[in-house]
Amino acid sequence: QVGCVTITGTEMAHARLAHWNPDRSDPLALEKFRAKSDRLLGPGETECLAFGSALGLSVCTDDGRARKAVATELGATRLVGSIGLLKRCVVSGLLNASMAYELYGRMLAAGAFLPLMAEADFHMI
Repeated sequence: QVGCVTITGTEMAHARLAHWNPDRSDPLALEKFRAKSDRLLGPGETECLAFGSALGLSVCTDDGRARKAVATELGATRLVGSIGLLKRCVVSGLLNASMAYELYGRMLAAGAFLPLMAEADFHMI
């Protein structure tokens, strides 16, 4: 399970998202996270955090404030960044290490602030 709207994994995860009704499952989920104004998150990050909480999903973000909020509210194990997402794609067979490293390079070229890595860092055992 990755992200708040982009989910991989079992059909059950897809069904949980497709049938999620905030009025039925947790009518205050989104408002609960919006009310915490000290986070200073944008609406997209807030909604991802609410979906992650309500559906038990991980949240993928590289935004510093959002990462801190996810780690605080959902726990560090439910936080995924760009590098983690690329590594999950390698492990699942969607990408090979060379492809993941190429995409990582494109992210850097586009201005992403990511740690320096080598292609070998994307070889998953």
